[in-house]
Amino acid sequence: MESVENPDQTLADMPIGAVSQIQKLSGDMELNRRLREIGFYEGAIIKVQGRMPFHGPMVIELDSCSLALRLGEAQQLIVRRCP
Repeated sequence: MESVENPDQTLADMPIGAVSQIQKLSGDMELNRRLREIGFYEGAIIKVQGRMPFHGPMVIELDSCSLALRLGEAQQLIVRRCP
C-alpha cells in the first residue's frame, strides 16, 4: 500500500530558498491576529531567506519585505511548498 505524502508542513520545516503558500494559521487567537497584522494570512506567498543558529529566528520574505519570525511562531504557520 502506497503512503500519501502530506504536502502541508510548518514554515519551520521549510529549507532556505523554499517558496510556500500559507494554508492555515494554527496558533492561538492573539498570535494569529498579530501574524495577520503584519501580512501572514492564508494564501500569502512567502520565501525562507535565512535561519539564525541555535533555533533562532527565521528570515522570511513577504511582499518584497524581509521579516524575522521566531521559530515558535513559524511552527504555527501551516504552509504548502510551491512548485
